Amino acid sequence: MKTFWDSRYDTDDFVYGKEPNRYFESEIIVSFSSRNILLPSEWEDLSCSNIDGFAPDSSSFYYTNEEWSVLIQFPTGELNDCIFINEFISRLKYFLRDYSPEEPPLFPAILDFS
Repeated sequence: MKTFWDSRYDTDDFVYGKEPNRYFESEIIVSFSSRNILLPSEWEDLSCSNIDGFAPDSSSFYYTNEEWSVLIQFPTGELNDCIFINEFISRLKYFLRDYSPEEPPLFPAILDFS
């Protein structure tokens, strides 16, 4: 295993490119609630592959199930990023599979997309 990692990092190539992640210098706000929220009728349905939710505007996404809700807000001017939304909601569902309101999950583990 040591040889694998030595060879992996023994190069001057940039595997992921030289440009920083597009969210590196911005902030994505994630609001979590252990309750469902009453939605305004103006919010449109939005489907990101297998994740169905609502979009209050072009840079926000709201997802809910029977036990919890989450609102993801992208930086101003950024459109909803379905790749991020799919990954985030999938990971959130994994961490909340044994959800208990008395013992909420540790969110930093969920937000690490590096």
